[in-house]
Amino acid sequence: MTSRSAILALALTLVISLPARAVDPLALHLGVARSALPKALIEGDRGLVPLGGGRALARGLELDGVYERQRGILRFDQENRLESIDVQIIPDEESDGREVLRLYAEIRSRLLRRLGSPSWEQAEGDPHRPDLLAALSNGEVTRYLEWDGTKSIRMGIPLRADGAVLIELEISARPSPREQLAWGSDGL
Repeated sequence: MTSRSAILALALTLVISLPARAVDPLALHLGVARSALPKALIEGDRGLVPLGGGRALARGLELDGVYERQRGILRFDQENRLESIDVQIIPDEESDGREVLRLYAEIRSRLLRRLGSPSWEQAEGDPHRPDLLAALSNGEVTRYLEWDGTKSIRMGIPLRADGAVLIELEISARPSPREQLAWGSDGL
């Protein structure tokens, strides 16, 4: 094998092994049929994994520029049309409360640049308390924002039954009530 052939073979191997491009959840349209979703989201090794109750795990759904582990959940109605989109951003296991709030602020800043000013924002509780991670887990420290329009976009740290502290993005035509601190895709 010549050096040129070896280089081409290596380049082809690298291109084939590259992961498929992620799909930005903000680019999806509510009401679209499951079959009309981007091919990068529904085909290949990423694909959709049924979760029951009209929900599917979407492995290729990721917020652009966020490098922490992400998990996308799509909810479909009875006609198999996209009803809502949830993206969970999962902080590193070693993250403390300050790191979670730093990540929240970074994602918030990205969304503000893309979407403009939110229609609603809530930031309650002392972010300097020593038990910050526990306070985020039990709702004593809260962070949420929401944009209203043709679809509602909410980002925050919802209360979860399992006590996990995740940052979640919810895109829906019918969002959870604002006073409800437990929202998003709990149990995953």
